[in-house]
Amino acid sequence: PRMAHEREEPLMAALRAASRAESGAPIHSGIFVLANTLLGAGMLGLPAAFGQCGYVTGTVFILSFAVCACTGLHLLSEAADLVGRPSSFNRLANAAVPGGGVFFDLAIAIKCFGVATSYLIVVGDNLPRAMAGFGVTAPLLLRRRTWILASLLAAGPLAFMRRISALRHTSTAAVLCVLAITLMVLLFALATDIPLLSPYAPGQPAIRGAFDAVGTASDSVRALPIFVFSFTCHQNIISISNELARPTPRRVMTLVAAAVGAAAAVYLAIAHAGYFTFGDLVCSDILSSYPSSNALVAVARCLIAVVVTCCYPLQAHPARGCIASVVGAARRATKRRAEARRR
Repeated sequence: PRMAHEREEPLMAALRAASRAESGAPIHSGIFVLANTLLGAGMLGLPAAFGQCGYVTGTVFILSFAVCACTGLHLLSEAADLVGRPSSFNRLANAAVPGGGVFFDLAIAIKCFGVATSYLIVVGDNLPRAMAGFGVTAPLLLRRRTWILASLLAAGPLAFMRRISALRHTSTAAVLCVLAITLMVLLFALATDIPLLSPYAPGQPAIRGAFDAVGTASDSVRALPIFVFSFTCHQNIISISNELARPTPRRVMTLVAAAVGAAAAVYLAIAHAGYFTFGDLVCSDILSSYPSSNALVAVARCLIAVVVTCCYPLQAHPARGCIASVVGAARRATKRRAEARRR
């Protein structure tokens, strides 16, 4: 009986693993979560990046870094399969560099904390200006701190979700907001004869800067970080693929290609439309180039605030896991030292 029991244990473990894989998150859930991780406020700076490096160079950068992002995400998922699911950056780092997992966890936690904080700054920059664009005069609604606190109260509870796939609904809402902003930028570029869609203030002449296909090497290098950080989403791919139903390499690659491809399409649309509207005179934030009194611009500022608020828990989730891993490692080290002293 004991031998039969021992034979049954691996079988039951395999059946439980198969059951978890089948009941995991659907692939579209992972696509929206990964796309939301990609699509943040940085997309509003791409027209200005085109102004520095030129529209041909900028297009090459977007497509090249999209391919690099897909490759990196695919390799991370394959590495997670190799060390065993469910995996983590700590396990991957320790497999590659024994003892190095803590340093990777610290780096990821610091990076994610910094990005999440920048999202609150974006909310504080945009919502008071949106309220002013709507004609609101109440001082409370024109203060940065009011909206930063409101955003933190909205995003804070979402940061405690145990599974990252639980954020699929907010991620879907954020992606829809991004599509609305993209449509607005395209309409401002194409439908300039309609007063509501004019990219210039009433009575202001149409002033466009120069258009360059290729910028100088130094300007292109200065613009490079904007394109690189536009495809930063790797901190979430292991959690997303861990929770994916049947996380085969083909399904993970389909998820990655769909999310990165959608992000690249949005980036190209906003970058080209914004750049060809204003040329190299475009502001570092494309929304600042449009008239502040335009109601559509105020709506777009509200939408970008919603987008980054939904992005906040997607940065908090990996940061929380990495901090917990570092704390756990510190506790284990303290326990080992205490046991060594007792001996």
